[in-house]
Amino acid sequence: MGGNNIMNWIKPGHCCAVAVFVGLILSVACWRTICPVTPDSCNYMVGALSLQEGSGYQSIKGGPQVMFPPGFSGLIAATLSIISDPVNAGRLISLLFSTASILLVYFLVRHIASPWQAAATALLFALLPLRVRLSGMVWTESTYTALLFIALLLLFKWYKTGESLWAVLVGTTLGVAYLIRPEGLLILGVVAGFALLGLRNSKKRLAQLLLMVAIFMLVAAPYVAYLHKNTGKWGFTNKTAYNLAVADAMMKASPGTPWARIHRLNNEGEFKTLNTQLHLRSMARRAVGNEFRMLERLPYLLSPALFAFVGLGLIVLIARNLRTPAVATILLVCAAPLIYLPVFHWEDRMLLTVLLLGLVAAVVGITTAVDLAVNRWRRGSLAAIMAVAVVFLLAYNVEYNGLLRSPASCPRQAVGLWIHSHFPQQQSLATSGRLIPACFFAGKRLVLLPYEPLDVATEYVREQGTALMLLPKAGHESSICAYAAAPRDTDKLVVCNEWADYTLVRLRDG
Repeated sequence: MGGNNIMNWIKPGHCCAVAVFVGLILSVACWRTICPVTPDSCNYMVGALSLQEGSGYQSIKGGPQVMFPPGFSGLIAATLSIISDPVNAGRLISLLFSTASILLVYFLVRHIASPWQAAATALLFALLPLRVRLSGMVWTESTYTALLFIALLLLFKWYKTGESLWAVLVGTTLGVAYLIRPEGLLILGVVAGFALLGLRNSKKRLAQLLLMVAIFMLVAAPYVAYLHKNTGKWGFTNKTAYNLAVADAMMKASPGTPWARIHRLNNEGEFKTLNTQLHLRSMARRAVGNEFRMLERLPYLLSPALFAFVGLGLIVLIARNLRTPAVATILLVCAAPLIYLPVFHWEDRMLLTVLLLGLVAAVVGITTAVDLAVNRWRRGSLAAIMAVAVVFLLAYNVEYNGLLRSPASCPRQAVGLWIHSHFPQQQSLATSGRLIPACFFAGKRLVLLPYEPLDVATEYVREQGTALMLLPKAGHESSICAYAAAPRDTDKLVVCNEWADYTLVRLRDG
């Protein structure tokens, strides 16, 4: 069978199906090589368990959860009727939404580029190491990203048909995305802004846009009311001040300590109110530094073989679609983390949509370069470049996700389970924010260990009615780490157990 006949038989949709299958296999393989639980994960799971029990939306510290929206916890709670383990329930949700996002990428990119370019992008997205890792974590990114893609596809449908139903569905989907991650509100702003540019003087479309915003507000309203009830303030999120404080601390503190350093005590022995003053010079310096660090990170996450073509692809995409509001919306939505994240702190997981934009631009750039430079061996050259990119991404999966390693050990989980079995009667555990997973697996309420000298921290913990302290050997106040590294019984503390990085102590009575 000739090459042309093969290409006539193989359709872009077939390649998309292969991409979904390959992506699913990689994601499942990744489950055994990563630790799926982080401090954020524990808050999602505790929230889910409290919802399932009918005790409200609770945090691991006890009391109402006001830092994280309830959407992901609600999904975990619903899944707990099928899978009793909240860890596996959360991972299953991430896996399903991450796998679905591969298919969504294919349909989304077809609005920007050709069907074959869409299929190529879907395959590369399936192989993307960051996507693979997120698909096995109890994190919100996979779910939020899939909802974002659905909203953008519905947006195209609205632009094409002009029917109010699609505007309603866009608002609903973005509202649900907001309940997963607060950034959904920013995306609503981007969508509404470009919709206004494309409306011109259409009163019908303007009414539909207002309807879309109203539906979003209707979906968001219960959570906004919940925040107001439990914080006394009106707002769409209660996390901005915390994120700014962490970002500011990261500029001043040594690696590993910023989250701990913001937890200081005031003269009354209570945690200080976070500094919410906006120092513009400091924020500008942080934003510039973070922007450069994110841009430096992208070639690694994307692979140099693809990143080399991103610039050319972006030029082509922008030139073709500058006056197309729906396409411009997609480009800006994908690039949005590069715009709003620099003033905060960032991690790889927050760059998933940016990497999708990079993949689309790379595929368009590769095909453009081949069209410009090669005539006789055009198809072979294109296949060769794509093959190199696939090899790069597979190799990065081996390194980034450890796909050839033995199953991952999760020391904080092991520590927590040991505490659970040896101290079942204790209701709470004092430890640092980094060790929240140990507290979760111990089944205890968290008492946050203040960033203060050991004696001060011990007295604070005693006042909270807590008898157990899990002390880190690094990344916290120096006297606490020094004691944890060389523990000994004192008139206030009894050493219960010691691990490589942590020491468990019990407060003496009285």
